[in-house]
Order: sequence, then C-alpha cells, then structure tokens
Amino acid sequence: MNNILKNWTLLRASHLTISLFFLIAAVYFSHNIFLYILGIGFLFQSLTNTGCSNNSCSRDEMRKRYRRRH
Repeated sequence: MNNILKNWTLLRASHLTISLFFLIAAVYFSHNIFLYILGIGFLFQSLTNTGCSNNSCSRDEMRKRYRRRH
C-alpha cells in the first residue's frame, strides 16, 4: 500500500493517464479486448511502480544477469 501512495513521478502519472485513456476507449469502442489489456497493463505499471522507469531494463544490467557461461 505504501508503494501505491508514494514516489509519484511524471512517468508514473503518465502511465496512469494512458491506462485511463485506454480503458475509456475500450468501453467506447464496443468493449475491445485489446484496449482492455493495454489499459490494465499500464494501470498495473502505474500502481506498482514497475517497468523500465527505474532503470531496471538497461542493457548492462541485462548482460550481467544473463551472461553466457561456458
């Protein structure tokens, strides 16, 4: 619960705005399931503060995590 209420940045607020836009558009366009999926995905990212906004998706980090072992 603390994660939902704290650390709101511009990117997190934009994810919330985009999710609301997609969910409203899904209802307007005869319950389009693809728009529902996009809206729920962005809503999840904004509420849990996940995604690439915290630099967890950088290439260096991925290389360290998944380097080849001979």
